[in-house]
Amino acid sequence: MFDDQNLDTMRNSGEGTLANQVVYIDSNNNGRLDANERRLKTGSNGRYTFTGLKPGTYLVRVVPTGGYDQTKPVKHAAQVVKVAKGQQRSDVDFGLTRNALVKGTVFFDANRNHLRDRSEGGLSGVTVYADVNGNGKLDSNEARTLTIAGGTYTLLVAPAGKVQIRVVPGSRTVTAPTGGLYSHTLKAGQIVSGRNFGLR
Repeated sequence: MFDDQNLDTMRNSGEGTLANQVVYIDSNNNGRLDANERRLKTGSNGRYTFTGLKPGTYLVRVVPTGGYDQTKPVKHAAQVVKVAKGQQRSDVDFGLTRNALVKGTVFFDANRNHLRDRSEGGLSGVTVYADVNGNGKLDSNEARTLTIAGGTYTLLVAPAGKVQIRVVPGSRTVTAPTGGLYSHTLKAGQIVSGRNFGLR
């Protein structure tokens, strides 16, 4: 069990393991932990082991706790595990996260119509940030990212929660969205796309 901090479903360098997360075998495939189903908690190293399994196919799931939600496999999906006689499987991993992602584009709104027209290009090097305290300015402890070529950005909000997504316009004026921000109450594991900004 690993802490998928960037929600990419892979364990990257610097991403630790998660202890005390409940893993269970969903014997009736109803997507919830029933009283008669085998379960255990991950150890201090994030590992878990079910022993004494007969050959067959098992659905293994996790019950995220502590504000986490599942990223690997796809949210709330089971790991389908086939076990042969005498076989040991050590590749049945789960990724959990407390974080969220916001994605979008910052574009040059040449005609100030608040929409991105075909002729209007993206702006690179613009700061997009999560205004956690709602004060309308980028504070030192707030998550931020720079737009890349084409004006696209991916902002990691850690942990997920109530935020306002804003840009630092510099010498330009924000033309879109109305009010210059997007308000969200983000949930763990949530990915929000299409949060675009126009600048002129």
